[in-house]
Amino acid sequence: MTLLISIEYRTRWGEQLVLRLGKRRIALQYADGGVWTCAVERYAPAAQPAEYRYEVEREGVCIRSEWRPHTLRIPSREGVRTLRIRDRWQEMPSDTPFYSSAFTRGIFGRGKTGNPKKAAGNITLRVILPTLRPDETLAVAGSGRELGDWKRIVPMDDSRFPEWELTLHTAHRFEYKFLIADRKTLTPILWEEGANRTWGELPGAGEHALDAAAYPRFPERRWQGAGTAIPVFSLRTEEDFGVGEFYDLKRLIDWAAATGQCVIQVLPINDTTMTGTWEDSYPYNANSTFALHPQFIRLPAAGVVEDDEYRTLRNELNALPEIDYERVNRHKLRLLRRAFERHGTRTAARRDYKDFIAANRHWLIPYAAFCTLRDEFGTADFSRWGDYARYDKKAVEA
Repeated sequence: MTLLISIEYRTRWGEQLVLRLGKRRIALQYADGGVWTCAVERYAPAAQPAEYRYEVEREGVCIRSEWRPHTLRIPSREGVRTLRIRDRWQEMPSDTPFYSSAFTRGIFGRGKTGNPKKAAGNITLRVILPTLRPDETLAVAGSGRELGDWKRIVPMDDSRFPEWELTLHTAHRFEYKFLIADRKTLTPILWEEGANRTWGELPGAGEHALDAAAYPRFPERRWQGAGTAIPVFSLRTEEDFGVGEFYDLKRLIDWAAATGQCVIQVLPINDTTMTGTWEDSYPYNANSTFALHPQFIRLPAAGVVEDDEYRTLRNELNALPEIDYERVNRHKLRLLRRAFERHGTRTAARRDYKDFIAANRHWLIPYAAFCTLRDEFGTADFSRWGDYARYDKKAVEA
């Protein structure tokens, strides 16, 4: 298959636009009007869609790259030998938070959309737009038989939200516009501003055209959401062990949903254990970007037996007027170690445990070494760790 790619990008004198596709570096050629083009010959589609991105080079050195990569998906239609792609440089947008999973999978999540629709056609419209509400859909209306001569509202596929896609078959030029419509009824909510768009370049035999350069011209629509900000350690239930725990978030989420809220903000929940004293309670002094603080673990869920000792300690710690940070953590770690002695060997043999170790090894092993050396030497100041003051990956693995 041959990929014919074009993208409009304004460079400065001496700059070169290049395409990074896997291990391939492909220099684009400058054409008129700020358009760069390239041809990727003998491209062999992989089983999974490939990612690619554009970069700006000066004297062979990358000086600028896109905010996020593009996804190269080959049309499912048989007989396609040439894919024409009209791209758009992906700059970091002003509405970046809407691209986070909090919105794409949560607040604006589309629910169960099923597998992407396989649509036969020779042209595809692709748009990235994250700001549509769950009850809305991005749609197209336009001229021509395929679009019903402006009498139909054609919804775009949102199964890869915030990416929207529509594949059509056409043999004639047509005009069209994007609009936001009700997801169920397709009643128009908001039409894009400006003149009609025109699709003029028709694919030849064995060709498929993909336009990923369009960005709908909708007026700004502000989003507002109510929520609650609270530290996890302040969430208290009778099942706690002297401090709020991760499991308490479930009840908080249920309450937030029941009261119409859509955002919960917590203080950092990463491990801050340095000295083993109350000085570690400052949540912004984490010793790991990845590791969560063990004080938030629900002990019975981690295998700790709810015996008389456990219940007595739990009731005593829960009755305190203030959190006893040192005592809570000391007893939690002690009981967790006891549970590890009882269940550790069996747990370490489980497939999900081994998968977790493999997937997180890059941070988990150095973090475990840090915790071990911190406790052995009684300080988090690694300069006082003697021969271990300098990180040695082989020594840590050994």
